[in-house]
Amino acid sequence: MSVSHRGRHLPRARVLRLGRGTRAGHGVLAFVAVVLVVTGLALYDGNSRQEGTASDQPAPQSLCERNPTRERCQEIVLDGQIWRYALLRADRPTDRTVIVDFGGPGEPILSGTSNLGGFRNSFPELASQYNLLFLEEPWVTENIKESCGKSLADFYRALRSNPSQAPSRGRELADRCEISSGQGRWGFTAVDYRVLVDAISDGEGLELKGFVGRSWGAVRLTYLSPSALDWAVLVRPFPVGADAQTLLSSRVDLVHDIGPSGSAIDAPQPIEGRSIPVTEFDRLSAAVELSYVDDAYRTQHAAGVLAGTDYERIGLLSDRLWGRYGESSLSPGYLARLQEICANVGPLSDFGPSIESVRDVLAASQLPCTGITHRIPHVGAGAARTCVIKSKLDAVTPADLIEESYAENDNIWWVESTQQSHGSFDGLSACLRHLGIAAES
Repeated sequence: MSVSHRGRHLPRARVLRLGRGTRAGHGVLAFVAVVLVVTGLALYDGNSRQEGTASDQPAPQSLCERNPTRERCQEIVLDGQIWRYALLRADRPTDRTVIVDFGGPGEPILSGTSNLGGFRNSFPELASQYNLLFLEEPWVTENIKESCGKSLADFYRALRSNPSQAPSRGRELADRCEISSGQGRWGFTAVDYRVLVDAISDGEGLELKGFVGRSWGAVRLTYLSPSALDWAVLVRPFPVGADAQTLLSSRVDLVHDIGPSGSAIDAPQPIEGRSIPVTEFDRLSAAVELSYVDDAYRTQHAAGVLAGTDYERIGLLSDRLWGRYGESSLSPGYLARLQEICANVGPLSDFGPSIESVRDVLAASQLPCTGITHRIPHVGAGAARTCVIKSKLDAVTPADLIEESYAENDNIWWVESTQQSHGSFDGLSACLRHLGIAAES
């Protein structure tokens, strides 16, 4: 395997032994920016990817130049495949580096919506001592075959109007988008992530010291395990090792009260600027998405969303949850979610023929997982010292399941956050102080 970086060729990379902002998390309208930036990069064009090994193909054109980003963009070529990343150097020259993983999957890290510079400025204790490394998921620049794009739309339409067909549409999606076969290049595999981190480290002359992972970042840390990292901070981490059924039950118990049945949207509600009307499916989806928005936004708008009266905001939140754009098209970021989550969590077995509750919405999102090989992730801290932030109010990564994930690890320092938003980085500074990482004067 050959590795190239900035026009140079590097030796074979050694293998290491590892739905969102700044402190306050993202605002809901960030989804609009994601669509504007991403859909121009990764829409299907009807052209199949070429057969053969990557080494048989000519060197690809620079993706940072061809598909400009709103963040610093660097790239590296592994076996003829381009991977993009951002490396924000420390205030003073150093090789000491921290991997920062905002989670996802489906997070377009270089699109500008994650505000990497804002994150760096918010935590000077990191920026003064460490380079910060952010990796872009491959789906952002991957071309989608026409059959895959059509299957995404067919699946979404089935969820909205004919849920009894959704299981078969989900299986079809997984096949046509090459998730079942493992050939699709949407999210990270454990091997890809491990080799990519190591290759960038070699090419940039980095010494990996720490890891900051929000949500799904905890799973990405297991991709590098066992590692030689000095420390790790896991912010509202995904409960590594939890199966799909357990996670579903815990999340349903924590999702914001959906309100009485009388709050349902009984008839489709057209709203200006949206190509499809708002329905009860959207209200239920929006209730799930409320778990991700910041606390101030939830306080201001949750009542109208849950009561089914704020149609415009219901539509926005529903579209953000599913990644819908156009009429029935779904962002390929959904494929990244499926590729990684299905492999690490496994399928559900109890989806009914209708979508009438928050539970049904959560179950529906996992339907394409059927038939995808389930990887049992290694549960471990992945670093010499680890600090974990949890919140009893977080309805995406339940605190009790997080505690179970790390119950057998005696080297955990716990920080409790009082913020509800899953996108919050609240508690990170407290963890850094505990780990002895303070801003340099």
